[in-house]
Amino acid sequence: MARKAVARRLSGPFNLARGAGGDWVGHMEHQIDGLVVDGDHEVATLLARWNMIRNGALSHRQSIELMKEVVTSWT
Repeated sequence: MARKAVARRLSGPFNLARGAGGDWVGHMEHQIDGLVVDGDHEVATLLARWNMIRNGALSHRQSIELMKEVVTSWT
C-alpha cells in the first residue's frame, strides 16, 4: 500500500506487536476493515505515534488522583 494511503488511515485505533525475531507489525482499525502493516516506514510511524501517546499519559497514581478530583467535583 502506498505511504500516502497508509498515512491517511492513521486516525483510528491501532495495535503493535513484536514477533519472536524482533520485527514489528502493526494493525490499524477503521470503519470498513483492518489493515496490517509491516513496512519499515509504516511501522516506524506507528511506533512514533505510540511513543507520543505514551509520553503524554499520566502515571497510574496521577490517573487515580485525577479521577478522585473529578468524582469530588461532581458530588
